Amino acid sequence: MIRQTTISLVRNRYDLRMLIGYITRLSLVLFFLTVLLVITPLGQLVLQHLLNAPEHLWGSALRAFLLFAPLPLISAIRSVYQGILLYQRHPGVITLAMTCRAVTMGIVVLGLTQYLPHWGASIGTITFLAGLTVEMAVSFAYGRSMPIAREAASADEHPVDVKAIAAFSAPLVVLGMVDGVAGCAITASLARALNPELSIAAFTVTNSVVAVLIVALQSLHQMIMVFGHELGVLPAILRFVTGVAAVGAALPALLAFLPQGRRLFTQSLGLTADLGGQALTTLQWFVPLPIVVVAADTLVGLLLVRKRSRMVAAAKIANMCVLISIALLTTRWSNNAGAAMGPMMLLSATCMEVVVLAGCLLSIRLQERRVSPAPDDT
Repeated sequence: MIRQTTISLVRNRYDLRMLIGYITRLSLVLFFLTVLLVITPLGQLVLQHLLNAPEHLWGSALRAFLLFAPLPLISAIRSVYQGILLYQRHPGVITLAMTCRAVTMGIVVLGLTQYLPHWGASIGTITFLAGLTVEMAVSFAYGRSMPIAREAASADEHPVDVKAIAAFSAPLVVLGMVDGVAGCAITASLARALNPELSIAAFTVTNSVVAVLIVALQSLHQMIMVFGHELGVLPAILRFVTGVAAVGAALPALLAFLPQGRRLFTQSLGLTADLGGQALTTLQWFVPLPIVVVAADTLVGLLLVRKRSRMVAAAKIANMCVLISIALLTTRWSNNAGAAMGPMMLLSATCMEVVVLAGCLLSIRLQERRVSPAPDDT
């Protein structure tokens, strides 16, 4: 969520230096926490009791996790300069950076699987880090060249300090952690299905396809943060996101329900009969999720325009509570839904998030109306 903090707070070089200093310190803390998790028994406890991973996978999983230690700093620097690019309205550069990332990952994974296949899980980690580093380098190169004022433009424009950055970004940092917990909760639930290996594989396959769409939808709040300050733009934004939601739901529906789409989905991915059948059932449950995600991301953008990041964090925590509650229930009662439990959990949790976000925005709008001056009758 550093990207959103940059869009909201960075207006000059001083603000940028303060933000980079803040995220560097935060990244170092996360680096040492990652190392601590790997070198202490805590990592094995998480794998054994939370993720229900077999013992023979612990070593490779912990090694792969250790390689992720520099990820927070690389991701944060990338997000800062992409935030600058978005605020300056140069999203095409971000597309270029992500394209370079995809090409790099393809080259690296082909090379590692060809010449170092015994590296196992570390291949995925190294591939991901290589791609993200290239994306960060491209974003940094272009973002650094953007025209940014050296100091505040006026006396009314106060430069940000660490306290202001922490107050705005800390709730957003919590969101990233919540997303991580969400993935663990879904994995824990699927691990207790009647056929856990098949359920996890079916969910992973389906989620990887739908995630391409969901990631794009979850960028809508950044557009709202850039354009939301302009007068009269809200109706146009709402029309746009409504169309995006309709398209977002239509694409997985075509794959899930039309015979041609079902064949394309199963044959293009080379799925077996058992895996393909459960993956298609799972995909059907994913169909309404883009609509709910668009609603949530639109509300997030409208709240972040008003710098209400704590309300956004509260809604995400409500999302996490629903996921954890369902995961805990499946530890007592067997998960008979199989892989479909994954999108069911995501859909239920995101609906709760939308309810909380809508309530927060409604309360703000009512407060704004109460404090707005009454029209002059004279």
